[in-house]
Amino acid sequence: MKITVGGIHTECSTYSPVRQTEADFKVAHGVELLRQAGLGDEQFADVNFCPLFHARSIPGAR
Repeated sequence: MKITVGGIHTECSTYSPVRQTEADFKVAHGVELLRQAGLGDEQFADVNFCPLFHARSIPGAR
């Protein structure tokens, strides 16, 4: 079985003075993404994880 893994994670607040930009996001790909998600072949022997990317940022304005 194949499962694709990915996402975008942030919190936006209308009242925050901090403007988010693309540079504020930390992006993980490949094995690093699977490690952050706590996924490994030893846990799910019959699953093939296909990591795309996961981007996360500190809370900021819209």
